[in-house]
Amino acid sequence: MRPLVHHLLAGAVLSAFASIAHAQSTPTVAGTWVVRPAARAPDGSSPPPSTMTLSQRGDSVTGTFARRGAPPRAIHGTIVGGDLRLESLANASLQNDASQRGLRVRINYVLRLVGDSLVGTSRLESLGDPADGGLSLNGMDQPFVAVRGIPVKPSGS
Repeated sequence: MRPLVHHLLAGAVLSAFASIAHAQSTPTVAGTWVVRPAARAPDGSSPPPSTMTLSQRGDSVTGTFARRGAPPRAIHGTIVGGDLRLESLANASLQNDASQRGLRVRINYVLRLVGDSLVGTSRLESLGDPADGGLSLNGMDQPFVAVRGIPVKPSGS
């Protein structure tokens, strides 16, 4: 009977160490992040910062992305191999000389925690089908940087 107790105890200890190692290998991204836009507005000015508020449970991440002048939008994703992969859906408005058009877009983020910053890229993808008159807005990766900080109030707050 004694070898069985030792075997069970050894298994419990190994399981506890595996749980600790897994917890230590998953970065903690929960909290409030101030996002500084890399792109400039058409007039050359810097757009105001946005706020990303994240909650984390294991490898799963959910939260909101709030930009001044726009309602907060949901954001969700996972941590995979040290990378934070997030996705968000948003409404966009495109305007040319003749018309203005609404568009539903998906924004994909691939980020890595570096100190107190999330650094990586974002990519905008249209959800409309060009064959049905939708616009193809599949863009290139854009630099993305967010630092832990004080939230920016969304419009109407």
